[in-house]
Parts: sequence; structure tokens; C-alpha cells
Amino acid sequence: MSLYRRVLALLAASLLLLTACAPASSLDDVLSKYGMAGKNAEEIIEHLETMDPQDRPDDLLVSVQADQLVIQEQPDGTEHTMPLPQDKFYLSIAPYKEQTHDCFYHALTSCLGEITDTEFFVHIRDTETGENYVNDHYRTNPNGFVGFWLPRDRNVEMKLSTHADHGLESPKVQLSTASDAPTCITDVKLNPIIYVEEK
Repeated sequence: MSLYRRVLALLAASLLLLTACAPASSLDDVLSKYGMAGKNAEEIIEHLETMDPQDRPDDLLVSVQADQLVIQEQPDGTEHTMPLPQDKFYLSIAPYKEQTHDCFYHALTSCLGEITDTEFFVHIRDTETGENYVNDHYRTNPNGFVGFWLPRDRNVEMKLSTHADHGLESPKVQLSTASDAPTCITDVKLNPIIYVEEK
């Protein structure tokens, strides 16, 4: 082997060794890099959920599980977690009319819903106590989702409606906020509201 080739081989090996030995980025480093320094898990969810999808970082994976926020920077792949409130459960909903996708844990940096920037009336109530947790108008974010913090370990019933497209509504949907429940709801199909004329 020529001296030139030996030098190239040595340099390549040195680069591989340095890459392998490089310390993984800390959670604080990752949050600082993406403009989220000092934010807690709830604030990070709010920040990414309301972000225009065109502004999302394409090398950061952030997903909402039942009890933790999982943050992973690519291509390093190091996974960081942040605990979520013990008494609250984050549920993100993307109603659809024509197109949707399968989802279990809401991916804040990649999930996209069909219906963006649209006002809905959202009703979510406890099926056991009858308490209304949500009963108001909300607008879907630029990603097509709208999220709610609900009490943990409850069974709830949800219904959505909107005046868009001459009126659309969902059936009543049964959901859970238990530790094994999904945080991403994408199978709520909207159907035309049938208006009954008064005689």
C-alpha cells in the first residue's frame, strides 16, 4: 500500500473513531438548538402543535405518549424523555372528511390532518359523571389538529361539528385517557349535517 493510501486510511479511521466517541447531545442542548430552551413538556407541545408545518424541523422527532414526551434528534438517534403531568392527559384530534392516516402516539413534528384553520364546536364529557370537560368553539391548528388536556384515567365521549362546507358533524365517539390509550385521534369522520325543515 502506498504512503498516500495509508494516510487516507488513517484519516478515515480517525474520523470514525471521533464520531463514535462524540458525546450525545443533552436534552438542554437539543431544546436550545430548536428554540425551545427553558420550556417544559406542556410548553413544548403547545409550541410544536401550533407551528406552521413548513417551519417544522425535519431532523427532530417529538411524540406525545400517555405519560411522557419523547424527543429524538436525527441522525444521532439519541432519545430524551420529559414527564407529562400525572393528573392530565394530552389528546390531539384531527377530524377528517376525505383523507386521514393511522396514528397512535401524536407526532408533533410530522402528523398532518386534513382540515386546517377551521372552527369547530367541540363537546367532550365524562361518560360516568356527565361532567363537561370541553364545551366550546376551537380552531384547528395549521397541522390540522386541535389538542386538549383532559383528566387522566377517564372514559369520555366526544362530538364535533362545524359550519364549514355547509355544515359537518361527527358521530359521538368513545375515548379514553388511560395509560394505554392513544394520544392521537385521526379516525373521526365528518359527515354532512342533515337539516330538518320546520313545517
